[in-house]
Amino acid sequence: MKRASVSLFAAVALLAGSTAGADVYIKETNRTESYVLGFRTAAKNVRPTELWMSETRIAYLTPGRTFIVNLDTQTFTVVNTESRTYVESPLPVDLSAILSKDVQERYEVWHRTGKVSETGKTEEILGKTANEYEIEFWEDDNGKKSNEQSARVWATTDVDFDWKRIDDLLDPLRVILNRDETLRAELHEIEGVQLKSEWWTGWFGKGQKHLTEVVEIALDRDPPKGVYTPPADCKKKERLTRKDL
Repeated sequence: MKRASVSLFAAVALLAGSTAGADVYIKETNRTESYVLGFRTAAKNVRPTELWMSETRIAYLTPGRTFIVNLDTQTFTVVNTESRTYVESPLPVDLSAILSKDVQERYEVWHRTGKVSETGKTEEILGKTANEYEIEFWEDDNGKKSNEQSARVWATTDVDFDWKRIDDLLDPLRVILNRDETLRAELHEIEGVQLKSEWWTGWFGKGQKHLTEVVEIALDRDPPKGVYTPPADCKKKERLTRKDL
């Protein structure tokens, strides 16, 4: 069975074992371009995302949110760095135990599903050959398909750490973002670490193109102090709300 890639888009994420005594560090740039009737009207660079990985822990730092998996304590933590709050869940994640009532009700009738296909094309990124994949995904609302979107990702197995552990260790992120079992299984078909992605959102002639690209991979970094724990000034709460997700 194939294993999943690092997917920094839509909650496909990274975890891998590192070389002894060193943590893996990955930095990714994010860019959003706005379009009207096919013409680009604006472009904005978003603060880069960062991943810190040891053999049993990962911290995935995004603008406004941090996601932490700790296999030593068997916990998954979502930190809202804007509201300075966090929610901690035992592994495996039980959504009924950590989601607010309104989010649970929404998830019961709506989920994101989709399919993945390999295009056979490749691209050189960071000096590595990355295979191209297409992802089609949509919202399933009581059997009705809506909000159909597509994306392309480029992934490589040419890395000096065990990328095969990625999916098993950060699947909780996909779970809380309401990716169903079908989509999560499809994402297993992407092999390697994702180095680049692009996807569109929009309607009625207006849209946005979202682009991500890994610009740095280091295998021997000392992680910042406390990166694998919630910040000391963040307050623990029991459940995730829509604002947290």
